[in-house]
Amino acid sequence: MRYDVIIAGAGPAGTTTAWCLQRAGKRCLLVEEKTRLEEKTCGGLLTWSGIRALEDAGLEAGELLALGAVPIRRFVYLQKNGTKTHRYHAGEYALGLTRHLLDSWLLDHALAAGAAWKPGTRLRKVVRRDGVFHLGGDSAGTLVIATGAAGLVPRGMASVMERQSFGLSAQIRGNTLLDADAVYFHMVGENSPDYFWLIPNGNELWNIGIWFRQPPKDAAAQFRRYKAEFVDTAFSQIEFVRPLKGAFCGHADLSAQFPEGCHTVGDAAGQNQAATGEGLRYAITSAAAVADQICKEEEQRWRSGYTE
Repeated sequence: MRYDVIIAGAGPAGTTTAWCLQRAGKRCLLVEEKTRLEEKTCGGLLTWSGIRALEDAGLEAGELLALGAVPIRRFVYLQKNGTKTHRYHAGEYALGLTRHLLDSWLLDHALAAGAAWKPGTRLRKVVRRDGVFHLGGDSAGTLVIATGAAGLVPRGMASVMERQSFGLSAQIRGNTLLDADAVYFHMVGENSPDYFWLIPNGNELWNIGIWFRQPPKDAAAQFRRYKAEFVDTAFSQIEFVRPLKGAFCGHADLSAQFPEGCHTVGDAAGQNQAATGEGLRYAITSAAAVADQICKEEEQRWRSGYTE
């Protein structure tokens, strides 16, 4: 079937792109290599600026509260000599939520707007003939890559991964006196932006993890060290709901790996905050910007064809 745009990847960047383009009247096919959406390494914190980005794209982030997300009012920095707290201004908040909740909510909105959806479909390579991208029996004049920090390609992967940051996280449930309207951070090292986190994800779930701007060889050992210091002392009867997993975050723009006519969004476009590892807000804003760019490009092509 012929579409206006094929979007590879059903994370926040891909689904937001589909949502924005469908609202602009484009026919989109959204494909995802997995057969179902799964929980991810991401800590599950959508900042106030991320919430505003969703609202700018026409999505009401407050809906997520009714689905199990929790409002975050404070950031608590755990230090050797005590704690330091940053509070949001009145009326502002972040959201603590699972990635499965956020991703499925965004996908539902994209499908409700009319996007076609093909899970279990992997884009192994980019096939373009006569200016048209082909994926199986489907085709489109525009292709959006939203496949994350690894892109599609093993080619040059080692050098790409050296430029990416790295995170490890798990989800737990347990008894704790920690406040569910706060996220907790501990900066790792003296002169490094690396940090350990505890983030409430709603429904008594907590995401615990560690982020490194440059992945070390002892990442898992460091996670265990800070878990023992900050989690095991704050929780009892800990149950691991999701085991420890790791993933790279996208700081390297992979756009040059794809042929002309492709657009990249989110981690595939290097849209990740290098100082903190925050990616959700940048996935959303890059998706909205690329959707707008695609619409303008199509309008220019139409105008050029009309004047000729």
